[in-house]
Amino acid sequence: MLHIIRQAYPSDAFERCLEQLDTKDHVVLIEDAVYALTRHDPRLQALQEQQRLHIVQADIEARGMSIASDMQIDYSGLVKLTAVYSPIVTW
Repeated sequence: MLHIIRQAYPSDAFERCLEQLDTKDHVVLIEDAVYALTRHDPRLQALQEQQRLHIVQADIEARGMSIASDMQIDYSGLVKLTAVYSPIVTW
């Protein structure tokens, strides 16, 4: 399953998503959800270590942030993830 989170951290949707993750699910942070990276949440760090956390590069740049390049994806990368992981849930 692919979870696309767009709401700012913290939010009810953000928390519900992280609570429902399965061991094979992937998470994409877009829009204001990218601010979650500033919170150093251990759940997000675990996803990053497992290479299951992806952040849309344009949203990082639009907010003047910088992160590890291994998590960054462009919109083409987002489309590829949607083709690989099903179903897709947007939070």
